[in-house]
Amino acid sequence: MPSGTCAAQHHWIELQQLGRRCLRRNATLTAFTTLCEHVLVEAQPAATC
Repeated sequence: MPSGTCAAQHHWIELQQLGRRCLRRNATLTAFTTLCEHVLVEAQPAATC
């Protein structure tokens, strides 16, 4: 979970939604974090305040 950014909570909500899809493919939270978090970061930069 990203912290210290203006849009952190907004990102986390969408990350959870994306995570539901990814967790179906990946068995572990580690795989979820590795595969999905960087996708969300690229899709939505944290610079949107």
